[in-house]
Amino acid sequence: MQELIKITKNKNNENVVSAREIHEYLGIKTRFSQWVEQNFKMFNEDVDFASVVTTTLVNNGASRELDDYAITTDMAKHLGMLSKTKKGKKVREYFISVENRLKVPTTLKDALLLAYEQQVEIERLELANTQQTQIIAEYEPKVNYYDLVLNCPNLLTVTQIAKDYGMSAKGLNSLLNKFGVQYKKSDMLTKWTQAGRLFIYDLLKNNDILPLIER
Repeated sequence: MQELIKITKNKNNENVVSAREIHEYLGIKTRFSQWVEQNFKMFNEDVDFASVVTTTLVNNGASRELDDYAITTDMAKHLGMLSKTKKGKKVREYFISVENRLKVPTTLKDALLLAYEQQVEIERLELANTQQTQIIAEYEPKVNYYDLVLNCPNLLTVTQIAKDYGMSAKGLNSLLNKFGVQYKKSDMLTKWTQAGRLFIYDLLKNNDILPLIER
């Protein structure tokens, strides 16, 4: 990868860059000192940045020392976005790509730790998937029965509904009478709407009686 901005290490072994290089690359028109005063307020000194002195060459070939700041790559990404320019976006994308490249383990210890973290994440996802599958399996029979009901728009007799449960009309009427829904145990002429059919379904299911399709 082509180096867009030079990255070095600070005393804490963190990746840092020159604030002056960021300022120059972004093409900021404001003076460096003024830019620092305006944009560094939201960051913490000795955490996000630290004062340093850089050496640069002037026109006659002599060296000149300039006040500078070593800023973390995270801070550099924020400054890039604050500029609201295409170059600012490019700065952010560059440091993200560098960070991703540096995540590749270089020691056995780091490789094992990365493998462990990846395995933990895999197991977490597998558990979530299993739980989701169980939830779907739990509700699927009900969905199937509801689909069956919705595909039958006509009124139904007790005999027809009773067949869903593998019982006689008399048996279903007895249950409805027992649960206080129907007061005549032998009323075979009552017609039920599909909504009523679903009402019966929910009532019986709450009493552990399921239609044949769900057994």
